[in-house]
Amino acid sequence: MGPLPIHSLLMLWAAFTINGMLHTEQDTVTCSPCICQTTSAVIRPFCNLTSGGVSAHCTNVSWDFIHMNIPNRTTQLFLIRNNLSVLTEGMFSRFTQLQLLNISMNELEHISSSAFLGLEHVCELNLTQNAIKRITPGTFAPLSNLSVLDISNNRGIGLEGIGNITSDLKDLPIRKLVMNSVVAEYAVCIIMKNAFIQNLNYTNLEEFHADGNSIQTFGSKAFEYFPKSLRKLSLRENKLTFGEYLSDISNLTGLEEVDLSGLNHAHELPDFSDLKWLTTTFEDCQSDNVCESNPIIFSSNYADIFSHHSLTTGEGKPIPVPPKLKTFVYAYSQLAYHIGNITFSPNVLDHVDLSSNILSTWTGPVTGLEDITFLDINNNVAKAISQTFFHTFPNLQILDVSFNFMGNVLQKDTDGDVFLNQRKLQILNLTSNFISHLTKNVFKSLVSIEILKLGSNIIHPDLDIELEHMINLTSLVLTSNQIRWLGLSTRESLDKIAARRPNIKLEVDLSNNPLSCTCYNLHFLNWIRTAHIIKFVSLSNYYCLFSSGRRQNFTDLDTIYSELEKSCHNHFGIYLGVVALFIMIVPFIVCSIAYRYRWKLRYWYYAARLRYSNTTDSGNDPLFEFDAFVSFDDEDRDFVVNDLLQKLEVEAGLRLNIHQRNFTPGRQIAANILEAVKKSKRTLLVLSRESLKSYWCMYELQMANMESITTGRDVLLIIMYEQIPTRDIPAEILYHIQTDSYIEYPHDGHTDIFWRTLIESLNK
Repeated sequence: MGPLPIHSLLMLWAAFTINGMLHTEQDTVTCSPCICQTTSAVIRPFCNLTSGGVSAHCTNVSWDFIHMNIPNRTTQLFLIRNNLSVLTEGMFSRFTQLQLLNISMNELEHISSSAFLGLEHVCELNLTQNAIKRITPGTFAPLSNLSVLDISNNRGIGLEGIGNITSDLKDLPIRKLVMNSVVAEYAVCIIMKNAFIQNLNYTNLEEFHADGNSIQTFGSKAFEYFPKSLRKLSLRENKLTFGEYLSDISNLTGLEEVDLSGLNHAHELPDFSDLKWLTTTFEDCQSDNVCESNPIIFSSNYADIFSHHSLTTGEGKPIPVPPKLKTFVYAYSQLAYHIGNITFSPNVLDHVDLSSNILSTWTGPVTGLEDITFLDINNNVAKAISQTFFHTFPNLQILDVSFNFMGNVLQKDTDGDVFLNQRKLQILNLTSNFISHLTKNVFKSLVSIEILKLGSNIIHPDLDIELEHMINLTSLVLTSNQIRWLGLSTRESLDKIAARRPNIKLEVDLSNNPLSCTCYNLHFLNWIRTAHIIKFVSLSNYYCLFSSGRRQNFTDLDTIYSELEKSCHNHFGIYLGVVALFIMIVPFIVCSIAYRYRWKLRYWYYAARLRYSNTTDSGNDPLFEFDAFVSFDDEDRDFVVNDLLQKLEVEAGLRLNIHQRNFTPGRQIAANILEAVKKSKRTLLVLSRESLKSYWCMYELQMANMESITTGRDVLLIIMYEQIPTRDIPAEILYHIQTDSYIEYPHDGHTDIFWRTLIESLNK
């Protein structure tokens, strides 16, 4: 062995030995049954933990073992799930270097007022998920360096107990206080009184978390007691109502982030033009119902949202916003309003999240939020949206409007008005919006867009939109639509975008679409096969739909293309056969068209007969003789005769057309049905499994549908009398259920709201 290999071997051995010694010295500490190791400097929010100590993790261990074996120089002590029920006087006093103490998930009920003596270096204390019911004033006083305190999930403390805690915190450098779920789970009329939080005014608190406490309101002037240093306020999963405390929200001059998500019901809006509602205070709350000052919008009257509950401030009455607030989150809170003319005070808001609510109508204009860059209003079942609603958000970079009903407004947007001002928008999410068609110029203003998501819609059969101006586009998501191909101009635009940035591949996702594998579509398939500058995401989930109806996965696209190309050669015999076949099937096509439009043809025929018969009638009947024509199957006759007639005719005074009673004898049934539809304001369909099987019920539905299309009036109203799986409902009825309102009959006996809603709908 030469000198060079020996030298290398010695160096390798020395490095291994030294590294092993260092590893042992730094990491190995004996403290069985706990797990201990030395720590380097750790940076935690609000706490900089110094180096040189020991981190001890003790789970399911007796305190006697912990007390005996853990080194005195421990700086981080985790006592999780140890069945501790009491913290006795000075039990941690020997850990004079302790900086982080976690006693979560135990059974603590009592903490001695001297339990934390000697812990003046503790910066973070975690007492979550115990059974603490009371904390004596002065308990936290020895923790002179305490910056983070978490007492969450101690349901016995209550807000009254918080007062004892905050009285200690006024003399400590506290920066983050977490008191989630400290109120009894089913408590009512919970008020954050001023006495509970007034001592916070003397602190430098930056974060305050009070989630899941059923808080309904704050004491008057409560926000004046929060320190100016407060940056983040989290009040998730409470029951907040309107009250006087809101008038002082602008006093939170340092507030940057607010999270009010998870409100379990919406309240009817007060009159923003009359500020009397701001004078309401519940400081004492001496009666059971005093907290119910703001009526709740129950789910039963969500159908009435369009005519009520408009979130509108009017001109000159802005909603106050803290001057430094940047992030506002109010998601999953059942906000059942429609967005009208709203004005906000001057602010620096950047991030607004109103997702998963019931903001069903977006009219606007919304002024005062011109600087926001992030807006999330997904999953709000919005189907009435003004084409100018987004014009007042010119600086948006991320817009998420997924899981709404924007299909109608985008289908009509021939000039690109909806996103006219979104020239800075980088991410647009339009997933699941029932979009069936997009006009060519709908996205013409999106010059900065990088990610465009159009997945899970019903776009078909081709997509032909202008994209060439999207020079920064990196991802186009079109998954789970009904796209058969991309138009030539769209393909050329994508090629040009990709060619401008050869180092960044443009991603296109067309997975789970029925891509057409026909001779007509060879150019599109070849484009996918050869467009190397474009990355087709999830190509294994692409599939071909042949003219025969056969489906084939794209796993071997080259083979599919070659076989299809061979079958598409230009042979005269084939074309001659096609021409002959065409001549033979013309009669069949004519018959098919007649069958396809059979309902329309029948409607026109009987409408013409009815019009002719009316010209020979000397009577002058009013336009509508009946309030509703009731369509039902004989199996549901008991419900109609015993319940429907009693409630609507006898009690509500409405005029109903029932076929057994009001049809003209000796006349064709089809003619009677059309006359009933035309002479009734509404057609009331009692939808059940039996009515779906009835030919005449379906006929009556089609006539009502044709009447609606022909006259433009809203004719059909559906009573969902039985729960029917979606797969068993015909497409034309499912369309009405998904796009129009329907009323579900409650079989549990609570029918008062049902009848009231039905009568109101028929009287409109």
